[in-house]
Amino acid sequence: MSEPNIILDPKLMFILLGNLQEYTKDLIRRIQFVFEDLQEVANFTYAIGFGELVKKAETEINQVATGVVTANNTIFNACKDVVNELVNKFAPQGAKSDYSAPQFTPVQLKVNPDDQVTIYPQHMRDVFSIFHRETESIGASYYYVQAEVADTKKFWVGTSADKFRQTFDTKIGHEHVQLNSALINIYVKGNDWIEKTIQFEKNLPTP
Repeated sequence: MSEPNIILDPKLMFILLGNLQEYTKDLIRRIQFVFEDLQEVANFTYAIGFGELVKKAETEINQVATGVVTANNTIFNACKDVVNELVNKFAPQGAKSDYSAPQFTPVQLKVNPDDQVTIYPQHMRDVFSIFHRETESIGASYYYVQAEVADTKKFWVGTSADKFRQTFDTKIGHEHVQLNSALINIYVKGNDWIEKTIQFEKNLPTP
């Protein structure tokens, strides 16, 4: 007899799936915050090469968010029938009849042409400071999603389950690293651009 694809501890499953659903919502929300910060920075920035950095971040944002949503829906769909069969019996424990990852619509950032220098130092520093905090919060939120995915082994076992978790760790984990790198690059180079522009202006000869 082949090994079953699902080993069920109903109460534990409900708790873990509920956590995964909430952590995924939080991750998508924080990604949206970073997108909004990026758009605000892009609205005020005219600098050679900066638009390319922002568009790279756009690509990474879409890949990570879409990948996490798709992966989590795989878990929810795999367990959905079992949840539905048991929902009446375990309703007192707060069982839900349906689980789904939050919707994510791919974002598109608008960037300015790099044919001039326009700078609002204090405003941009303020936005970059918020942007940096939100970037760090994505890392923390992703960690919780990753931990919940790993914990699915407590109720979902078998070849397909193992393959899924491995794919999540390698593919989406790699995309998360790429996103973090792109966001940090924008933060570092954006602040560097501010300082260099200010210094350049100070060193201009006066009549």
